[in-house]
Amino acid sequence: ANGSSKPSKKAKTSTKKSFKSKGKAKSSTEDDDDDDDDSVPAVVGIEMNQHVSLAFSLKYLVNFFKSASFSGKVQLLMSNDVPLLVAYDFTKGYIRYYLASHISDD
Repeated sequence: ANGSSKPSKKAKTSTKKSFKSKGKAKSSTEDDDDDDDDSVPAVVGIEMNQHVSLAFSLKYLVNFFKSASFSGKVQLLMSNDVPLLVAYDFTKGYIRYYLASHISDD
C-alpha cells in the first residue's frame, strides 16, 4: 500500500457504426463512433421506390420492436395501400407484425 487511493481509470473504447441510405435523389454514408461497449456494428439500409405518407400508433410499434433483441435484422416494409410489415428473420423461423396506418379525419 503506497497510501494513494486514486480511482483507476477505465480505458475508453469505441465501436464504429455505419449508417447507409439510398434513394432516387441521393446516396449517403455516415460513420458514428459510439462509446457503448456492448454494441455491435449496425448497418441501416433504406430503399425507396415511392413516397409514402403514413402515421402509426406508437403504442403498437413499441411492442413490435421488443422482438428486436432476438434478431440481428429488422425489415420495415411500407406502402400507402397496405399495412406496415415489421419482419424479423431467424435461423429457424421468423416473426411478422402487420399494422394499419391511422386514417385521418380530413
